[in-house]
Amino acid sequence: MQMPTPPVLFIIFARPELTARVFQKIRAARPSRLFVAQDAPRNDHPSDAILCPRARAVANEVDWPCEVRTLYQEENLGAGLGCATAIRWFFDQVEEGIVLQDDDLPEHSFFPYCAELLERYRHDDRVMHITGYNPLLTPVGDASYYFSKYVHGWGWASWRRVARHYDYGIADWPALKAGGLMQSLFRTRLQQRHFAKIFDLYHNSNCNNWDQQWLYLVLSRGGLCIIPCVNQVRNIGFGAEATFAQNPWSYHGHRTTAPMETPLRHPDFILADPRVDNRILRKAYKVWGPRLLAVRLARPFLPMILKAGHYLQRRRCRGRTADPPRVQNPEAQGRT
Repeated sequence: MQMPTPPVLFIIFARPELTARVFQKIRAARPSRLFVAQDAPRNDHPSDAILCPRARAVANEVDWPCEVRTLYQEENLGAGLGCATAIRWFFDQVEEGIVLQDDDLPEHSFFPYCAELLERYRHDDRVMHITGYNPLLTPVGDASYYFSKYVHGWGWASWRRVARHYDYGIADWPALKAGGLMQSLFRTRLQQRHFAKIFDLYHNSNCNNWDQQWLYLVLSRGGLCIIPCVNQVRNIGFGAEATFAQNPWSYHGHRTTAPMETPLRHPDFILADPRVDNRILRKAYKVWGPRLLAVRLARPFLPMILKAGHYLQRRRCRGRTADPPRVQNPEAQGRT
């Protein structure tokens, strides 16, 4: 028998169309407990006052037996603190569960995949994170999933035993850095410098995001992330309106998903392969010398490049809808 869907945290904001697409997947999974969190509209974005209530209305269309709890902020916290607050609120009320944002479109098999692994590794402190996103295109091993040191936040699951250590300001980062522990976390000086710079920024509250702090949590405690061999989540939020995922040419924005075969095939060993982790660093985190040099050289022209990319993306979208298909029977159009 398929296991019940774990509690789900659905983090929404001001994108009702995306919210509706993800909510349909949640509705099909029929969790018995649904937690909906939404940040308040931004003062400098007048459209938020219209779009936020529309997104909230979509997420409240629960038509199956379900306990619904909500966290609606009265003042805007920002993308980082807003998500971090929602995650803490969620795990204060559940022992384990799934986290989806309004642009994380999962496969139907994502929910039973999370349910089985949440139960299997419930008391294994080595495993701290279950992601639905696979950053690699080629298979890793013969099992249904593999282990890595590096986490991905586009559709994921975890436990309260992990979340209780989550610190949005990563207060203990200076002590870890001074203790020379970066050498044990990362294999090369390039990797050490790259992540030290990121953790410096987040410790000093210079980045409005939440997931690098979760990565820091898992890395600093020697934890492991479970990654599916078949990608289970697609990020549908890439574009000019996104807070971070603005690059229209991003490899991550064009990933596809596929159903995961059951029953799951479990790896023989709970270990991360350093060779696979190195591939993830190059593919997902872009920690690769030649690429970092190219980005540094292109940085002065980056706004112009992104603007051109968004323009071409809009033209392509308009071209797809310019000539709608003809309907032979006009009466049938209303039924499709």
